[in-house]
Amino acid sequence: MNDDRDSLDSHPLIARLLKRVYILRPPTPRYSSTWDVSKVTEYLKTLAPLRELSLKLLTLKTVMLCALASAQRQQTLSALDLNFRKSTEITFSSSGCASICPFVALKEYISRSETLRFRSGHFASKLFLSFIRPHNPVSPRTIARWIMSVLQSAGIDTSKFKAHSVRGAATSHAFVTGTPVADILKMADWSSEHVFHRHYLRDVRE
Repeated sequence: MNDDRDSLDSHPLIARLLKRVYILRPPTPRYSSTWDVSKVTEYLKTLAPLRELSLKLLTLKTVMLCALASAQRQQTLSALDLNFRKSTEITFSSSGCASICPFVALKEYISRSETLRFRSGHFASKLFLSFIRPHNPVSPRTIARWIMSVLQSAGIDTSKFKAHSVRGAATSHAFVTGTPVADILKMADWSSEHVFHRHYLRDVRE
């Protein structure tokens, strides 16, 4: 059966038809515009001071700031490890405002979660832990759910924009505010400027 399918896929007439369909109806990006990052950062500013936040709110704020500052996928954020030799290297852009600086939030989060990392003689080195006992390391799906929670609280239309929209929103915001494209590519770990312009750069309208 697989052989039959392979032969159909490679048939000249089928290949020509598929190419024609692609030309007439090329795939379109999921988002034609994106949301305003400032709406989210303004909400995050209200989650202060850090030392008085619940572990849940501190976690949500830190994750969202890291997502915005690094423009990385949920898989990458969930893989971050305090044992730096095993961690995924990412580049964070800083902020001039301490209340939304990812480094400040990370420092508080790491300090607050330190006692939660030692269990039965083992050290949980993954950066982000569940704020619910037994505080296990979290999956990309959980990171995505946290991001959606913050977006919703900030007034972003989560029926339209999902967690992966952060990547485009963050890089589009960086571009509009004058960040050099080379820095954006480095932050998002893209080797081609074409990828950014075609798939992620969007007008900020929401």
